[in-house]
Amino acid sequence: VVFGMTSCKKKDVTYTVTFMDGETVLKTETVKEGENAQGLTPTKEGYTFDGWSVSVENVTSDITAYAKFTPITYTVTFKDGDEVLKTENVKYGENALGLTPEKEGYTFTGWSVSVENITSDITAYAEFAPITFTVTFKDGDEVLKTEKVNYGNNAEGLTPEKEGYTFTGWDQNLENITSDLVVNAQFVIKTFTVTFYVDGEVHATKTVEYGKNAVAPTRPKKTGHEFVGW
Repeated sequence: VVFGMTSCKKKDVTYTVTFMDGETVLKTETVKEGENAQGLTPTKEGYTFDGWSVSVENVTSDITAYAKFTPITYTVTFKDGDEVLKTENVKYGENALGLTPEKEGYTFTGWSVSVENITSDITAYAEFAPITFTVTFKDGDEVLKTEKVNYGNNAEGLTPEKEGYTFTGWDQNLENITSDLVVNAQFVIKTFTVTFYVDGEVHATKTVEYGKNAVAPTRPKKTGHEFVGW
């Protein structure tokens, strides 16, 4: 007795490989048992793709593979003019820590470009505003002028006038101002020469300060005459 034989072909077993970036499905792929998934190379702005969270080779079950990314690092250079104050490596999209530079006589006001949400190499220049001081010009209790002067600059000042006096300067230096300053005018009184004549000849001379009286010299004598005054 010969029995008929029936041949059966074994059906391929397949599995599903799901490729994800966080909650986002990038691709699903049906893979035969023992084979490798083709996968994909995802891109993400500011990041480098580093592979998958699990192997997608020799697949023997349904798997979910998550994309792994490394943020690109950029260099932020902080400068004051040509001087490098600091360099900092900052991950894509993050903020640079920066620094608060100091400069004698100046106030730091910020950087020439934003150092937040870094997406490229950048150079940031420190910006400063000069500190301003007040110079007050006085004559005794009278304020003649006030002047705003940037750190290290010279005050312009003024040349005050005072009847009967000559201005000789200020009691403090007006150059290289580094603090608030009160300066006082200095004067010398004017002097005049009073000349006394007798019969067209000089009898005496006296130096007299402005506004004061001349002291008369000795009375001149003249034969046959009586001196009655000047």
